[in-house]
Amino acid sequence: MLDFAIGIVLYNPSKASKTRILNFAIHGVEIYVYDNSVTFNEELSNAKNINYTSNGINIGLSKSIDFLCKKTISDNYKYLLFFDQDTDFTTDTLYYIQKFISYKENSSNNFFDLVLSVNFREKTIEGNKLNILSKDKIDIYDIITIFFNINSGTLFFLEKYKCFQWFDKKYFVDGVDYAFSLNVFIHNFKNISISNVPGLNHTEEQGDTIINFLGKKISSRIYPISRNIDFLRSHIMLLFKSFKVKYFKPKFFILKAIFSYVAVQLIFRLYKIFN
Repeated sequence: MLDFAIGIVLYNPSKASKTRILNFAIHGVEIYVYDNSVTFNEELSNAKNINYTSNGINIGLSKSIDFLCKKTISDNYKYLLFFDQDTDFTTDTLYYIQKFISYKENSSNNFFDLVLSVNFREKTIEGNKLNILSKDKIDIYDIITIFFNINSGTLFFLEKYKCFQWFDKKYFVDGVDYAFSLNVFIHNFKNISISNVPGLNHTEEQGDTIINFLGKKISSRIYPISRNIDFLRSHIMLLFKSFKVKYFKPKFFILKAIFSYVAVQLIFRLYKIFN
């Protein structure tokens, strides 16, 4: 029995994504799904342990994740674990997170009093210095307080949902997680990250390709121009929003993200032309 629900937002999901959801639901895991696809999925809607919602239109990630938070709160959950549809996870992943929740709830350490979200990762993020505020060793957990969490693999502490408006509805897909993360800091809470989580894979199903450029391997893909525009629009807004946080690192983090994204998209487009 898990003390948290799983939330997933779908948009034209792959067969692997739907199969994963159904398999976990069959084994008693409560999964809340918001489907942004045009097509209503009867199989997911009729499955036991799946709370399925679809309105036949794409309302974007901010509104979808916000809906899942409100829905799970109304069903008396204290925690919502969110996954992207292309993130692979196993029962080992869920047991690890359940163990963390049990530890947190029985701990007298006041470190967790201001924590609002925990991002679970399969690999360490220590290499990204611009995203790190501090590092702490709390019992068996190596915890990094970070400025920016990604959506997938994030455990939301729902008891703090009414403290402020978590999700900025101006963000549709890109920037939703970073805007949330900045809101957390603006309201004096914390985002933390825990790495080396078993059974978790954020990248394998994303469909990225690897190319060699100037002796370096770059993993990414070409996004449509409309997605490129959404990325730049959202990250420019994030840059301005970052000035509400007293630290300098978030500003440089966003600037680096913009320049890296533009460079990689140009490289992949040129690679496609010449190959």
